[in-house]
Amino acid sequence: MTEQELKILNHIKTYHRGKERAIHFKEIAHLLYINERELRDIVSHLVTDYQIPIASSSDCGYYWLETDQEFIEAHREL
Repeated sequence: MTEQELKILNHIKTYHRGKERAIHFKEIAHLLYINERELRDIVSHLVTDYQIPIASSSDCGYYWLETDQEFIEAHREL
């Protein structure tokens, strides 16, 4: 895993656990000084290749899955 991937993973896991603490991709890109497109690609890679439990919701942004209900809701949005 790259340093950039770890930085994103650790930020979401630490500060955005559960849907109620989600962060919009533009905000996290700004906070971590990363291009928005690159951020979306990295999160997709983390979820797809490493099976990291990060969800994305169109109404609230990225968050670390905390509950079974969040998992079900996240899969409905795919």
